[in-house]
Amino acid sequence: MNSMVKYGVGIVLLAVLLLLGVLAAGIYRFNFTHDDLYLELEDGRVVPLDDAGSEANPGSQAQLIRQGPDPVMLKLFSLQTPKAFSIRLPDSGLSVPLSQFEQRGGADYATADYRDAETRGSVLLDYLKITPLNLAPAPTQAEGQAEGQGMAFVAPFIVTSQGTGSFWYLGMFNLNTREATVAHLGSVFIGDRILLDSIEPAEPFTAPYRLSVHYRDRGPQEAMVETPSVAKTLTLAVSERGITAE
Repeated sequence: MNSMVKYGVGIVLLAVLLLLGVLAAGIYRFNFTHDDLYLELEDGRVVPLDDAGSEANPGSQAQLIRQGPDPVMLKLFSLQTPKAFSIRLPDSGLSVPLSQFEQRGGADYATADYRDAETRGSVLLDYLKITPLNLAPAPTQAEGQAEGQGMAFVAPFIVTSQGTGSFWYLGMFNLNTREATVAHLGSVFIGDRILLDSIEPAEPFTAPYRLSVHYRDRGPQEAMVETPSVAKTLTLAVSERGITAE
């Protein structure tokens, strides 16, 4: 009788261990792998995201392909599309598809990691500060868009690279609702490790279109470890084709 009880307990323990193993494998795959993510390269090849860094050329425009709705496009724009929202790195032109959401320092971001030659880092889009613009962007060759099909907007994003800084930019984008795509039209550098307060389009928002970025920076004698406290304003000009600093 005791042997039968021990045998039954052993079977139960084995089943529990198998279940825990399956759950652990699922959690690992969900959190730490990109098994469901692929990139379509410029030459038409589709490769797994984890292998794309060695396959893509620096500055190439790769399109993220997902086996299902892209979570960033779904959450930000309610679009059921596998196409990704990509940020183009200002220095190299590398296109980085946003892939997940994170909270850092009490702020919410859509994020992605990137590898650009020997440089590794992260891109963080401060999506709660997305600011729509009441203008119709011109067609872009990359997206094949026509006027009247989309919505222009600006949004701040951060580029980090191996601990050398957190560089803030204001990017201008166009959301094409017909094609369910986002085109990155241009970026302007704001500062390193700043605190961004607000983005305000000029009132009335008419041509020539302008907007103001209010942020806090450090004084000339302050170390980078100090909390930014110097109020600054950056005035930018926007048009149907992009964004520039004045």
